[in-house]
Amino acid sequence: MKSYLLIAIFISTLFLDPLLAANSGLELPSWANSGNLEGELSSTGQNVAGIISMIVALLAIGGMLVGAGFFTVGNPDRGKTYLFGGVTGLILAGSVYGIAALFIN
Repeated sequence: MKSYLLIAIFISTLFLDPLLAANSGLELPSWANSGNLEGELSSTGQNVAGIISMIVALLAIGGMLVGAGFFTVGNPDRGKTYLFGGVTGLILAGSVYGIAALFIN
């Protein structure tokens, strides 16, 4: 059994050697050259958390503006709904950003 395994490993290295030689000109990502994967992941996580929080905050502000518009046209019940949703969205965006900042740093 062990001899079959050794033969399989030997044959696989014969087939892999030309493939590895063909890909020898590939460039590594920046974190692979510097060896700083943790810093790269932390930076990417901060960017993603910031973008998601910004999108949610913009949607929440838009919801509050729509709610204010409904108040001005005389529909206070619908305006309250949109304002409440907008404030809830801002609270959620701030919470997500704060929690993400705790885990990233």
